[in-house]
Amino acid sequence: MSILVYTESEKGKLKKNAFEVASYGYALGQLMGSDVTAVAINSENTDALGAYGISKALLIQNSKLDVFNAKGYAKAIHQAAESVGAKTIIVSSSADTKFLTPILAGMMQAGYVPNVVAIPESTSPLTVKRTAFSNKGFALTAIQSEHSIIGVSNNAFGTVENATACDVQGFDASIDDTDLSTKSVEVDKVVGKATIADADVVVSGGRGLKGPENWGMIEELADILGAATACSKPVSDLGWRSHGEHVGQTGKP
Repeated sequence: MSILVYTESEKGKLKKNAFEVASYGYALGQLMGSDVTAVAINSENTDALGAYGISKALLIQNSKLDVFNAKGYAKAIHQAAESVGAKTIIVSSSADTKFLTPILAGMMQAGYVPNVVAIPESTSPLTVKRTAFSNKGFALTAIQSEHSIIGVSNNAFGTVENATACDVQGFDASIDDTDLSTKSVEVDKVVGKATIADADVVVSGGRGLKGPENWGMIEELADILGAATACSKPVSDLGWRSHGEHVGQTGKP
């Protein structure tokens, strides 16, 4: 059985969670005795996955996928999975991946478990530990279907170096206009030194700051700590801060 790891990138650079899912995929491959292949879309540094145990990677270069599109990305990953005969796919738990993975699961008739925090406790059936009740508890979930998709919770497994040479091969995914029926018209993105998804420290504020003009103290403290800035839902709803900074049960965990 083969394993496929989907590694995300942004502006051509692999994201931190790409190396985390690569580390997880390598560990799972060792446990199951399976070959592990990574797939990346429009990445410029795919060979960097070799540092985390990935010896083979498929690189999809397609201008139609320059901007994230859930259906288009899902179809491309599905084709990559079929090309290597992958029964299990490892993905991150980013917002984009949580958008595309249900579509991918439907294409593959696969069981999908997001927010996984550890290597499977059993491989027959594949049983994974995931967070539940807004990260207040854990659940052991068994995947009974032939195909499975594991969504690794960000910063749960960590990056584990297992240096090897990564053979990057081009892969031609067939994407047409019907796969791109929805389009992004605007991207609301946080700009700063650290993102919430990657940060070890987050400095967050709420309505007690009285207005956006007082947010300088949050930014100054975050700068000193090398932290990401965040806010409560009312603050983002009022337009004081970007929705990309909204954290909590209804935002980013």
